[in-house]
Amino acid sequence: MESIRLEMAGTVEQAIRLVERHLPEEKCILLWKYDVATKLLEQGIHLEQETVILEVSQPDLTKKLLSLYPHAAYLLPLKLTVTRHPAKELVEVKLVRASMLASLEGDDAARQLVEEMEDKLVRVMKRCEEQWQASA
Repeated sequence: MESIRLEMAGTVEQAIRLVERHLPEEKCILLWKYDVATKLLEQGIHLEQETVILEVSQPDLTKKLLSLYPHAAYLLPLKLTVTRHPAKELVEVKLVRASMLASLEGDDAARQLVEEMEDKLVRVMKRCEEQWQASA
């Protein structure tokens, strides 16, 4: 499976708010927002591209995965990247597929649970896309 991405006009903050609005519909929660450019600037490194990493969890599936396969903790939380592409004047929301990493490990049972979580985020992204297109 490849990564899933969504492109939209607007700002990174608008895209993040849209994702946050739709996460509860799939019983997902936002654990953390990591602003890469701000964090790098603290280290004296300037990054032109606005990038935020959203770490997302689905608590019930997370508990099930970690209860059955504690070694699969490295697959969590799932990550969405939200990046502003100045050249395209678009914001990209991308789901990084942790199930691909689980596949490399050969752990099919853990991969299936991670895919269930990813499917929830894909549905969130589709709702975001539908809402964005309807408001444009």
